[in-house]
Amino acid sequence: MESQQPKGLIRAFLIFGMVNPNSEPTKSTMRLITSIFSILMIPFFLFCQDRKPDELEMQSDNGLASFQAVYEVEGDKETLFGNAQQWLFETYKSGKSVLELADKEQGVIIGNGLTNVLYYGRKKSEAGYFSYAIKLEFREGKYRITIYNIKYNQGGEMYFLKGGADFADDYPNNWPYLGKKHYKEQWDSMKAQALGEFNLIALNLYNYLTANDDW
Repeated sequence: MESQQPKGLIRAFLIFGMVNPNSEPTKSTMRLITSIFSILMIPFFLFCQDRKPDELEMQSDNGLASFQAVYEVEGDKETLFGNAQQWLFETYKSGKSVLELADKEQGVIIGNGLTNVLYYGRKKSEAGYFSYAIKLEFREGKYRITIYNIKYNQGGEMYFLKGGADFADDYPNNWPYLGKKHYKEQWDSMKAQALGEFNLIALNLYNYLTANDDW
């Protein structure tokens, strides 16, 4: 037996005067209501699908920068460790990283990596890269990623910009003093490029560990 009281979507549209409360809604009205509701729900579904883990947070200890975050994922320590080790091999297969430690019992992986080439100025001149260490620690249902020991290495067309500065440095003390304002802007830009890569690494690992391999 059908209820005589409008419910659900119809009740909502009564509030806005889109449905006559004294008559039964027609099929065309119901189709209109359903279409509008579907459109209104699109942002919600997009939000759910595009939801990403938190970005890395910068820390500074004794003038040295590091980025760290803890993520909760499904899986025991051994499974997460094994999957992360495979991710490391696949991600750094170009040889830009050297695995230093893989302690399954402790659930710790440590490796060294290099960022992509950094670009300088409007002409996108190649300007060296950052070297860094990456540490992955695993527990039941969660893991921690830390990127640290982040040092600038000179190279490319901007060879006169000397290496050695830590990511935490506001301005490399061995860079030119004359024109410092301009060089400082480029230093900040280069650090932003590296930070974008670090966050991409963290996101890539998160997606790898949370991927559903059922087939």
